[in-house]
Amino acid sequence: MNPSPDEICGVFDRVYAQTMQELPTYSDSVLDEPVEMPYAAFATKRIAERYAGGRLPNVRQITTPIEELTLAPESLDAALFIMAYHDLYWRPADGSWPSTDPALLLRKLYAAMKHGGNVLIQDHVANAGGDPSDVVNRLHRIDPAIVRRDFTAAGFVEVRASNLFANAEDDHSKLVFDPAIQGRTDQFLIIFRKPVGR
Repeated sequence: MNPSPDEICGVFDRVYAQTMQELPTYSDSVLDEPVEMPYAAFATKRIAERYAGGRLPNVRQITTPIEELTLAPESLDAALFIMAYHDLYWRPADGSWPSTDPALLLRKLYAAMKHGGNVLIQDHVANAGGDPSDVVNRLHRIDPAIVRRDFTAAGFVEVRASNLFANAEDDHSKLVFDPAIQGRTDQFLIIFRKPVGR
């Protein structure tokens, strides 16, 4: 059995959990039942459950847009993007999610990582090709080649990839929330590193 993100957080002295700022509305037109409420309200129950009873006292929640995110230089040993990197390319037509700049986030992350620090990305696989924002808007998936391109451009090097969460029965054509595939999507796992001495 693989450790959950909560269990992983428990092994570190200090963990930062970053999310976007509270938004005016959150909706996803591709879902059967779009949610129309502030994002923080949408996520409140899960957030409350995750931190209830002081479960994760070493976790500091940071709610800020990427443009305002500040991290101390060379302060992070590791970073995780669990089913989240694709959201950097999410551009819903109704404007309910702000456009984000993946390159800006990765520049900030690179500066904040210690030399030799690792970044793990786990996300839903999209078929190769296509505009990343279009694919994310329709399916909430991302082509692993886009992730590799972004991290390489930011100065990271790939150190390992795994098919641990692969599912050959997923043809990547369905929205990840589709009941036919939800919870069983084909997923990639890639680890990048900030090189020592750079």
